[in-house]
Amino acid sequence: MPYSVGLRHVQVPGDPSIPVLVFYPTQAPEQVAAFGPFTVSVANGAPPLPGPFPLVLISHGTGGSPLTHRELARHLASAGFVVGVPEHPFDNRSDARGAERLELLADRPRDLRRTADALFAEL
Repeated sequence: MPYSVGLRHVQVPGDPSIPVLVFYPTQAPEQVAAFGPFTVSVANGAPPLPGPFPLVLISHGTGGSPLTHRELARHLASAGFVVGVPEHPFDNRSDARGAERLELLADRPRDLRRTADALFAEL
């Protein structure tokens, strides 16, 4: 039985901070929500169901956005996962000034680790 899907915007603190979209199982009814040119059916800000639920992190590509993977994240949440989709600092659709740096290879895993730590602390 699929769950309804909730969505929250979370800010992982640090320098730099990391904005994260979190998709999760909820009982609240979904509505189509627009985020710029993107739409997704979610219960925006709804309370999560009590878990535990497994955590999945999705990393967007260079110059991408967490919303690029919104349907995959929504599908996983409807199947009982909590899904965090961080917007990688300095390598996203709004700010790509770090996309060509070699340090990006180390930054990405650090971003995911910080995101996982923050979500585990919140869950």
